[in-house]
Amino acid sequence: MRPGLPLMSTGLVAAVLFGSVAFSGCASSGVMGKVLVGPPCPAPALVQPCDKPYETTLQIRKATGGSVLAKVHSGRDGEFRVRLSSGRYVIEPLRGEAHPSVSPQPVTVVRSKYSKVTIRFVAHR
Repeated sequence: MRPGLPLMSTGLVAAVLFGSVAFSGCASSGVMGKVLVGPPCPAPALVQPCDKPYETTLQIRKATGGSVLAKVHSGRDGEFRVRLSSGRYVIEPLRGEAHPSVSPQPVTVVRSKYSKVTIRFVAHR
């Protein structure tokens, strides 16, 4: 782990906020979701029957780019939750670590609401 990027875990759900994420007004908004991993599938679908929960660390940036605003660790059940103020973000795997393939996940957070996302990694054999 790099200095200045702390990571806390509570077992099932973990979240860490730092950087320029505004804390005022974001106590009831953010992103919650599930991270899954599975083999490549011929038909595109958000969730495939062979998908399994995936424990990993994700990073969150503003959709316009810039530095990492937050990191969140999905639990063994694949679930995560992170507080964010309203805005447009991109969720992606932590850089510098080996992962199955995944596309960055755009998400919009609306004030006083949690946006739900499913992030599906594809494990190539």
